[in-house]
Amino acid sequence: MRKITILTVIGALTAALTGCAATGSSPMVTDTAGTCAGVRVVVEFTTLEAETIDKCIATNKSVTALDALKTAGLEITGSQEAGDNWICRVDGRPAADEELSTDTQGPFVEDCSAYGSGWAFWSLYVDSGSDWVAANEGVATQKVKPGQAVAVVWQLTDDAADLDAWQKPSV
Repeated sequence: MRKITILTVIGALTAALTGCAATGSSPMVTDTAGTCAGVRVVVEFTTLEAETIDKCIATNKSVTALDALKTAGLEITGSQEAGDNWICRVDGRPAADEELSTDTQGPFVEDCSAYGSGWAFWSLYVDSGSDWVAANEGVATQKVKPGQAVAVVWQLTDDAADLDAWQKPSV
């Protein structure tokens, strides 16, 4: 009994020192309202109409964006062509039978075989400290360090080449 109490106290102190308090089933991940001494993970589903995910993973070292997303408990599906370096689905979205379209594009159903449609895709962002910037690497190689944040945002646009039309994370 005493060992369990000591381990619980050690775990709580570790979480407090990393800026994340343990909740739920994982002592390494917490919901966040903005402050995170570890790596903050944000997922915005936008037109896929699901709740925004905003979590903090406790870490004191740099990790890849993919590792951060998976540590946060997200199911990430890559594409057959690009593997884990291209996000096809986050927590099953868009679903394999979910029809996507815009005013000028579609209908399209994502099958995860290649890089996607070019107008319906997940974009990867890193918090630069003053603003969100589009990542310059893929999710499997983009590094984030403690105190930084990584976000994936669902984009559904008529003009994917117009970076100003992309939705940045809103948090």
